[in-house]
Amino acid sequence: MTSYATGTHAAMYDEGKTMIFTILPQKGILWDQHTILLGEKKNNVEAKLGVPQSVFDHSYYYFESNIRFDFSPNGELEFIEFLGGITGIIQPVIFGV
Repeated sequence: MTSYATGTHAAMYDEGKTMIFTILPQKGILWDQHTILLGEKKNNVEAKLGVPQSVFDHSYYYFESNIRFDFSPNGELEFIEFLGGITGIIQPVIFGV
């Protein structure tokens, strides 16, 4: 098991296993009983996923850079992007589809 963060809500996963993230269209995502909504503040995302693996400008990267969260200058979540493609450790599914 690998942890990319510290604290009680550290983002953990088993290496080599695919993680399923559910896309909630126009709302956010759901993973491991954590809902991350567009408009949430950076500190709320960190409380759910832990400290990001890397940060660049207003973007937080998690899970070997397989997912990126972009924040506004005010620190509100504006955009979520899955970067791993079909071979990535994260496989997004659309809620209800």
